[in-house]
Amino acid sequence: MPAAPGGLAATTGAVPLAVVALVTFGALVSSTLHLDRLLITYLLILFGLVFTAYPLDALKSDWKFMIKGIQPWKLILIGTIGLVGFIGISTYAILQTSRIGILVAVILILSVVCYNLETPIWFHNKYGFAISWGSLAITASYFYQTIQLNWIMIPLAVTGFIIAMQEWFTTNTKSPIQQSLTKLKTINYLPIDELAVMTREKNRVIIRKETFRITNLYCYSLFSLSMTLLMWRIL
Repeated sequence: MPAAPGGLAATTGAVPLAVVALVTFGALVSSTLHLDRLLITYLLILFGLVFTAYPLDALKSDWKFMIKGIQPWKLILIGTIGLVGFIGISTYAILQTSRIGILVAVILILSVVCYNLETPIWFHNKYGFAISWGSLAITASYFYQTIQLNWIMIPLAVTGFIIAMQEWFTTNTKSPIQQSLTKLKTINYLPIDELAVMTREKNRVIIRKETFRITNLYCYSLFSLSMTLLMWRIL
């Protein structure tokens, strides 16, 4: 998800497509599909995830030392622009639909900022990620289409949670598989076998790259399925 934002998941370029897929699924479940509202939802992902969450995550994540090509102030600027855009689009959406959307917008904004700034710290974990970029994304999309609460939002929330959790366990730096891969780099064998060490490191890098590939393919498949169903619904 988000990692979507969060750890190594942020390095997988297809992650936003998974969020696009989630909000599309949420919209498709509604009895009436408003394409203009779905387009606005896509814009919220652009400003909320790409322009806000990623820069904030880059400032606070445990891999921030790897960022060499952009200064922190630029990340702050991009994040600020993204947040302002997100708030502006949310305000427009609320004025065009229902004032109840204010509560939804506030929850989403707080989730974006709090998770990626790791404040409070207890929210920055797999559950916070799965709720923010899984459950909230898919249920908020459904609510925006219908402007009503419905029992279907419960299974939608569960579905979004599971999808985001799968992403977290695959590529997030705090996930067991990524933690284990990192530890392999620090293990020392005695006696030292240089060839064995080089082979181990090569395999470690390959496995890590493949976890990124798996996540990208996973996001592409979700996006492809959501767009196929969207075309089916429209046509």
